[in-house]
Amino acid sequence: MKLRSLILALLWLLAAPLIHVRAQVPASVALHLTQGMQAFKSHDFCTAYRELDAYITQLPASMKGGADYHTACQHLFAARNGMTDQLDKLYQQAAKALKKQDMRLADSLVQTYIANCTSPESRQTDQYTQILEHHAMALQRKGQTQACIQQLRQLIDIRRNAPDIDKAQVAEAQNLLASVYHQNGEYAKAIATGEEALLIYQNKYGKRHHYYGTTLSNLASYYASRDSTGDIQRAVQMAEQAEKILDKGTPEYAQALNALVVFYSQTGDFIKANSIAKNARKVSRKQLGEGTLNAAAVMANQSVRLAHAGNHAQAVEYAREAIGIFEEAQYQSKGAEFEEMKAWTLNQLLWNPLQDVDSLVTIFIDGYYGKAAPRVMDYYRLCQSLVKPDLHYGIYIREDHPLYNDEFTQKAFDLLDEAMQLAEDDTVKERVERVGMQPLYLYCMRHKQEARQDGRWDELERRMRKYDARPNEGRTLEQFINAF
Repeated sequence: MKLRSLILALLWLLAAPLIHVRAQVPASVALHLTQGMQAFKSHDFCTAYRELDAYITQLPASMKGGADYHTACQHLFAARNGMTDQLDKLYQQAAKALKKQDMRLADSLVQTYIANCTSPESRQTDQYTQILEHHAMALQRKGQTQACIQQLRQLIDIRRNAPDIDKAQVAEAQNLLASVYHQNGEYAKAIATGEEALLIYQNKYGKRHHYYGTTLSNLASYYASRDSTGDIQRAVQMAEQAEKILDKGTPEYAQALNALVVFYSQTGDFIKANSIAKNARKVSRKQLGEGTLNAAAVMANQSVRLAHAGNHAQAVEYAREAIGIFEEAQYQSKGAEFEEMKAWTLNQLLWNPLQDVDSLVTIFIDGYYGKAAPRVMDYYRLCQSLVKPDLHYGIYIREDHPLYNDEFTQKAFDLLDEAMQLAEDDTVKERVERVGMQPLYLYCMRHKQEARQDGRWDELERRMRKYDARPNEGRTLEQFINAF
């Protein structure tokens, strides 16, 4: 009897740790299993994979091997297959949206795709990197340049290390990154990244391939933009080589030919520039479509570049090819910076482009802002004083740009407060109020917490609603306010 009691006691002691371990399984771990199985039953395989993987990963080692563990492993494998099908559908939907140029829908689908890539394998596919590429370009369109650069770097790392992705696609992504660097004024980084892409194409295709020639042409532009000692000569050599490589029936050939016209002009060799300019325009018209807005934009930009290079004769010839002028200015928002003045000044310059811009600005401000004009002019000059000869900025200037500081904002507030006091009637006061949204927006975006407390955010919101402003191109006013 004593022996039997002793054996039972020993068995109980041996079982006790197992009972204790089962009781110690964290509730959060068990929740992953529950949610994973529910998602699997609902055919939400991406969520199922994420939750089941979390359960298996976080489950204590002593618990692995049980029935729940084996069930989770089996369903994890099935979820991986189901997730692949779901991602394929999302990818096809995004591709259709892109084909229809429905960028809003495409961006939404791309973000959903990225969020649903919950397995390491799904983030190593060619499909995933193409989605990342689109997402990076969407970030650039929204002015989020640094986020775009970070995304492209991630894309390059994936393509470089993934075993099943053609390494030529690394060069493709590097060319995109180099282009972003170039647009952002980071010419040394653009050149270094472009050179890496060039080497990949050289090793894979040789020096007579279209991709090699295109990259060479891009690099020529980066060197010309940097314009350090010897850069323009290097740009000429690269563009000449690219022009010999590229097929004459491609847009890339037209781009290389136009670049050569500019580079020759920059070196002062107008004879060479003029000798190929006519053919360059002819090729451009053929490749871009004669009479199209795209062709007009290229011709207009080329005209400006040649004027800066001192080749005014060819600048005029290219300008004649442009069929229209895209002013842009404030095309989608009431209350944007000096919108009325920009529209008026641009219209004056269309009649006579040789007029002095500063004189036109003075005429407009004096006539539009009445007695408040002197302080509004002071504010305008304060804004212009931020631009220095050594300052570079791209198409977008965000509130965190180094050119802005709190001293500027305070001076702006003081000047426009005085302007409001000088305004002689409600019409002029409203005009000054609209100008005042500029420093208010800047302050609120740079100091969100303080703006909520000191009332400036409430004042900005009041003015935005009053004038139906749209401070963010990618969002409605309500979306912007709700996100603040």
